[in-house]
Amino acid sequence: MKSVIKRTVKYLNKITSFWCANDQKEALKEYRIYEIENLMNYFKIDENKSKNILDFGFGDGFQSHFFKKKKFNVSAIDINKNEEINKSSINFLVYDGKQIPFDDKKFDIVFSSNVLEHLTNLDQIQREIYRVLKDDGFCIHILPSSSWRFWTILSSFLKYWYIDPRPHGEITNNSLFELAFFSRNFWEKNFKKNNFKLIKLFSNNLFYTGNNLFGLKIGMRKRINLSKFLGSSCNIFIIKKNI
Repeated sequence: MKSVIKRTVKYLNKITSFWCANDQKEALKEYRIYEIENLMNYFKIDENKSKNILDFGFGDGFQSHFFKKKKFNVSAIDINKNEEINKSSINFLVYDGKQIPFDDKKFDIVFSSNVLEHLTNLDQIQREIYRVLKDDGFCIHILPSSSWRFWTILSSFLKYWYIDPRPHGEITNNSLFELAFFSRNFWEKNFKKNNFKLIKLFSNNLFYTGNNLFGLKIGMRKRINLSKFLGSSCNIFIIKKNI
């Protein structure tokens, strides 16, 4: 009986996983570049000020290169890096995941994209970000939304035929709980607790899920329109020190 069920589920997976494209890396890069370009247009940077930016959690490095092209003085840290990044002209630093290896009040901007939800020591890192941020500087944090979590859970069910309990991040141990932990309210309270004040909060105005539904087969314009009805996949928080 178990073998029959297993074969049935395997068959169902084949006929329902066609919409989960294999171009997730390329698609995510397009989404992230769109987010940053819109962010730069929405939140004007004072050209007369120094623009020392920390890319916190650089991943594969393409966002750091974007900032460098925009004439930022880029520093980047993560807990590991691959060989391709070693060939870059940007100094990508590996750190211990606890103490940011820079002096106090060094950066005008601290930027992260889909990073904070993966931290097990969130409050400790918030204190470190506070330390290295200038008093008149600001942080930009792009974080997955409750809408992203909901549609990722739903599409996982349609793909695998069961509710996948595995969380995306480290804040909680269950994907369903992330519906609350990925809310705007949770992050606003967390930033306030760590002595930051909210300056701006807006959506990325893109719809996508963790299962990469149709990938780049759905153009950016359509994903923008879908976000109006299905919700945006990320929230963007701009915060400053609460001095």
